[in-house]
Amino acid sequence: MAKDNSCDIVYLGYVLHESGDIDNALSESKRVAKQKVCILNDHTSRKKTVHP
Repeated sequence: MAKDNSCDIVYLGYVLHESGDIDNALSESKRVAKQKVCILNDHTSRKKTVHP
């Protein structure tokens, strides 16, 4: 993290579905990223994980 609280790249890997406010998560990512926001999200997986 730079002194101005920014970073070159923000990486969001499989986390957007966990956010209660996706629009805010993306806005904040864009705000702090100097260059790019990289998002990895698997839309093909429809399996639900069952925890004992």
